[in-house]
Amino acid sequence: MKKITFILLAMTSCVCLTHAADWRTAIVPGSWEEKGPAAAKSYDGVAWYRTWVKVDDAFFTPHERNLYEESVSINIRDLADAHELYANGIKIGAGGQLPPDYKSGRNDVHRHKVPVGTLRKGEWNEIALRVYNQSGPGGFLGEAPFIMNYTLECVMAGAWEFSLGDDYRPGGARVDKPTTTAFDQFRASNRILGPSAQVFTGAKLSPQDSYGKMKSQSDFKFDLLLSEPQVAQPTHMSFDTRGRLWVSQYKQYPNPAGLKMVSRDNYYRSYYDRVPPPPPNHDRGADIISIHEDTDGDGIFDKHKV
Repeated sequence: MKKITFILLAMTSCVCLTHAADWRTAIVPGSWEEKGPAAAKSYDGVAWYRTWVKVDDAFFTPHERNLYEESVSINIRDLADAHELYANGIKIGAGGQLPPDYKSGRNDVHRHKVPVGTLRKGEWNEIALRVYNQSGPGGFLGEAPFIMNYTLECVMAGAWEFSLGDDYRPGGARVDKPTTTAFDQFRASNRILGPSAQVFTGAKLSPQDSYGKMKSQSDFKFDLLLSEPQVAQPTHMSFDTRGRLWVSQYKQYPNPAGLKMVSRDNYYRSYYDRVPPPPPNHDRGADIISIHEDTDGDGIFDKHKV
């Protein structure tokens, strides 16, 4: 009996922790001082936003590369100052850094990849944001966040639930539609994405660990000669007569230097504000040609030059 009582108490404690937050309504986009509850008029610190979204069934359409589910992301910009993003209770990304090692992510574009299997078909998926504002206006100061896959998007503009303080632990999907805030209207993707500081792709292995897990036929040998950060998005490789490896790296794709995207369609065909000028008056981009050399004969490139 004592053991059973202990288990029940532990479960009760967990439920209270999840639902302890005091939820009010905040309109997104808009600062929480202007579009949130009265208690947020002069508030700086940690707060929570949450809503629910029922994604279009097309997000789960079978595809040989699982293109539709693997391309899902939640896009955030103009959110002050730092944030953590949760989908169905799973942390999928962050912008900036919350205290104690505070770093603002307000001026960055954040595209948080939603791992395959996180969203549930036919259910209302919880989207929760833990937000820290150091000073000044807090909340969404420009655009509303949106969730998208390769072809469809839903802009989550409107009423969200909002809670001051840090007394919340994100939960999972719901079968019933929430009455206070929910989104399910999808359209062909056309939002301007903009260059992202980083895209979170979930757990991954280091180049060395990936190399250690590779297997080949007994008569085939491979070596790890080069990896990131020395190379990224390579398009061409050539060896010269000295054994050096030359690599063309298309680093600025898909955001051409000096141009501003003004629109796009759901096939990612983009339209820009001007035609880029030719050299020598061009906008210097991020693409490079790098040269890699093995100086000590051990089969590993140890000298790198752009």
